[in-house]
Amino acid sequence: MKSILLALFAILFTHFSFGQDEPIISENIIKSNTTQAYFVPERMRRYPRHNSLYLELGGAGGFGSLNHEWNFHSTQHNRWILRTGISGTYVDKNNGAAIIFPVMLHFVRGHKHGLDVGIGQSLTVTTRGSAFLRMPFSLGYRLEPEGSRMFYRFAYTPLVSYLVDFQWEHWGGISIGFKLRNAPKP
Repeated sequence: MKSILLALFAILFTHFSFGQDEPIISENIIKSNTTQAYFVPERMRRYPRHNSLYLELGGAGGFGSLNHEWNFHSTQHNRWILRTGISGTYVDKNNGAAIIFPVMLHFVRGHKHGLDVGIGQSLTVTTRGSAFLRMPFSLGYRLEPEGSRMFYRFAYTPLVSYLVDFQWEHWGGISIGFKLRNAPKP
């Protein structure tokens, strides 16, 4: 068992000991400053992750929300994004004010602009002790201008209530955001 672990450690150590080199991307070959070179097909390239903050008017958080998104998987034309947010609004005199916590998973197709599709859950907690869930969907357009850390999103975001009875509320959202780390250029 010790010899297997030692061999595994030696292999992993030699493989990851060059991990701090700056890669050079050229066509389908990614080269490092060492003697190693790897063939990576275009569809399998991974780009650095980034975080963003944005304000959304309408959308999954009701009338407006402050959101944080984390780009956890990227290729040249596709991205998977997890977003969380917080919002508040006055509901009515029976429920009082409400705090809304939307959590959504988005798929973005396109690099500079493109399709943005998402699904998630919005937990609403009122000041009078009631809580309920809604399932927001998102179908929209995302624009990220070249050389800018700003981005814009316009979406149709219906809110679906499904626990007690099924209700489909037509809703929309407009987002203006700021990337905390620049996305790479493919």
